[in-house]
Amino acid sequence: MVRHTSSFRDPDGAVVVSGERVFRAFLPTGAEKFALLKASGLLEALQERGLVVDWREIPPEDVPGLRDVVPQASTVLEHTRIPFLSFCYEWPFSMLKDAALCTLDIAQRALAKGFILKDATPFNIQFLGTRPVLIDLASLEPYQDGQPWRAYHQFCRLFLNPLLLQASTGAPFQPWLRGSLEGIAPADMARLLPWRWRMRPFAFTHVLLQAWLERQFAPRTPDETDAPPRVRRKQVLTLLHSLARGIEHLRPRHAPTPWTGYQEECHYHPEAQKAKATFVEQAVQTHRPRMVWDLGCHVGHYSRLAGRYAGLVVGMDSDPHAVDTFYQQVKGKTTNILPLVIDVLDPSPDRGWAQEERQGLIARGPADMVLCLALVHHLALQGNVPFGHLVRWLAHVGHTIIIEFVPKEDSRARLLLRWREDVYPWYTQQAFERALEERFTIVERYPLPHSTRILYRAVRRGG
Repeated sequence: MVRHTSSFRDPDGAVVVSGERVFRAFLPTGAEKFALLKASGLLEALQERGLVVDWREIPPEDVPGLRDVVPQASTVLEHTRIPFLSFCYEWPFSMLKDAALCTLDIAQRALAKGFILKDATPFNIQFLGTRPVLIDLASLEPYQDGQPWRAYHQFCRLFLNPLLLQASTGAPFQPWLRGSLEGIAPADMARLLPWRWRMRPFAFTHVLLQAWLERQFAPRTPDETDAPPRVRRKQVLTLLHSLARGIEHLRPRHAPTPWTGYQEECHYHPEAQKAKATFVEQAVQTHRPRMVWDLGCHVGHYSRLAGRYAGLVVGMDSDPHAVDTFYQQVKGKTTNILPLVIDVLDPSPDRGWAQEERQGLIARGPADMVLCLALVHHLALQGNVPFGHLVRWLAHVGHTIIIEFVPKEDSRARLLLRWREDVYPWYTQQAFERALEERFTIVERYPLPHSTRILYRAVRRGG
């Protein structure tokens, strides 16, 4: 039983993990607030609408070892465990937008019941498949009359400004949020905002005006403080409605990437495409994995196929536009597919304080099965990743792999080499199989009909 590495900032309690079980322990001050929250009926209403993670209250003494970790635990909740944690710098535009609208929906419903969200960060939101839920129930606290929404600036930095960045310029927000866990400051967003957007009332109010106010009222000396302005509850509700209405109308503007419009599946002979789908489906059906990682998933054709038999499929691709399309296709239709913007050549690292708050990709594995389809040639010929390095990494993140070898004679491989010197004499099927067999046992080898490509099903040596 250990305290979760990202819960140390909460003065009212802590998140504790024991095996597959997740607990939220409230200290006495937090327990008092939670008692009011529970009595209000707000939590039950939010849970019925699927806006918060499922929870149940249990006596602290029923959790052996809890008080060794949180000695003053007064009230304890057990939460449904999130199968795979994801973070805002891995979400496509539509996922961040849905998480923002979920946050505002909760904030409005809370205010109507006399509560307020003290935090408004996407790190308090997780996705169950394609459904966003609030996981930090301690962020709901009683509202005091005259109190402004103190989380407004946090919401703008981590939700609104990243969405505006992509909607107005086409620049993806993921690298910015990955580089700064505090988000995009209003002053920075004001500099980036195109002129045609500056006169729009929504952007003017929440970006330019906010940036100006921050400059005007920034403390001049260390001891200079200003009391927060008193506002009516109706004004806070108006602010929340304004944000929700403005964000609802934002649409992603996608800057073209090298793979925009690229459809790998279009280059297969129909029989080869059918045979590949059959091979993948039979492999997933045979293993029935709890978790599948689909690397280079593009718009998720094989992720959806694997989702028929796997507990959870995490589809990963470096193209935000493709992943956004994937998310829109599965949104509301499945609960076991999670599309994410992750570049296998540069996956999410450990982030935050002591590099422990937000886990990197490897720390969230390993997966039971990894799909690595039509990807090896990209990693080797474009990313200069030798076969040995690739196989070693795959053995670290997955138990069973379905991997496709694309020879240099293939039209897609030739496309990658069109403007590059061919310095890849090691890129051969024989060398690939030798590297693969150093870490895996090849269970099945299947040459695709009407194609030079080969599919492999392999199991990691040593279990």
